[in-house]
Amino acid sequence: DSGAADRYTGSRFLNGTGINFLSMNRNKKSITVDLKKKEGKEIIYQMIDRMDVLLHNFRPGVMERLSLDYDSLSSINPRIIYCSCSGYGQKGPYRRKGGQDLVVQGMSGLLTLGSWKKGPPVPQGSFVVDAYAASLVAWGITLALFYRERTGIGQPIEVCLLNAAIDMQCQEVTAYLNTGKIPQKESPEIGHSLEPSPYGVHKTKDGYITLVGSFSKVCQILDLAFVEKDSRFSSTRERIKHREELRLILDEALKQRSTEEWIKIFDRKKVLSGPIYEYSQVFSDPQVEQNEMVVQFAYPSVGKVKTSGIPVKLRKSPGEIRIPPPAVGQHTEEILTELGYTKDEIKHLRKRKII
Repeated sequence: DSGAADRYTGSRFLNGTGINFLSMNRNKKSITVDLKKKEGKEIIYQMIDRMDVLLHNFRPGVMERLSLDYDSLSSINPRIIYCSCSGYGQKGPYRRKGGQDLVVQGMSGLLTLGSWKKGPPVPQGSFVVDAYAASLVAWGITLALFYRERTGIGQPIEVCLLNAAIDMQCQEVTAYLNTGKIPQKESPEIGHSLEPSPYGVHKTKDGYITLVGSFSKVCQILDLAFVEKDSRFSSTRERIKHREELRLILDEALKQRSTEEWIKIFDRKKVLSGPIYEYSQVFSDPQVEQNEMVVQFAYPSVGKVKTSGIPVKLRKSPGEIRIPPPAVGQHTEEILTELGYTKDEIKHLRKRKII
């Protein structure tokens, strides 16, 4: 943590090592194997005999061509949980297309959902579909392991980015499918296409605030009795219809105090509100510090690396960073030795570029 400027090569790299790689690969081991060669497949087959779960993100058809499909591997280990991740699914017209977070955001309606009537489609600020799909992978594998615990039988699992992106929008999708109305916001500050105001982002004297609260209670706090009596805002339906007008009225009232002042007032009145942070503020917030959502590990070419912490807290078996992200093939010899390969056999495999 010297702060030396030459540690950083743009925002995607630390000393030439990718930020994505450093953030996603802790607690993993790396083995390199040529899957197209018979001896390479034999290594995988030996590993499969000891595995609980195999997870891959090759396009549909690749694992079949390599004889590493579920039917082939389950004949070796019937208890194997075999999870296939793809862009669009294992069947259908797009099955062989490559999938990517932003592309699927567009195809699933997610970009439209985040936009507003007069604005362009708005990408999410992070790789939200990738992250949600990964959560579905973990959930699916957990369900399959539970089923295997009861029955002794493994099974294949399929997860794709397109399904994940649509499932993320289950409320909005259900609204559209049953009403025919496309969820849309009138302005970027509106918090959600299906929610009435107050539900959104508002300008304060010194910044912005998120506000989610009872219309009546917010009007009382802001001394807006005349607004509460306005026929345009007399019901939830009307407040959705006229929410942009209501948002602008609330904006004017909220500009009278600072974000911090308003949060204290809303907290006392039990109305939900919060600040709009930049990252510098996120990671100095006492609750984020209490939750230990910043951790660090040492990486050879970089030194100390700070990253996001472990979000799920298990009391009896808490998570921790045991090893840093591996170099490519770093653990090949270690894993092959565990499988029973001798030093001479490993040397022979390396000479033939199997590993």
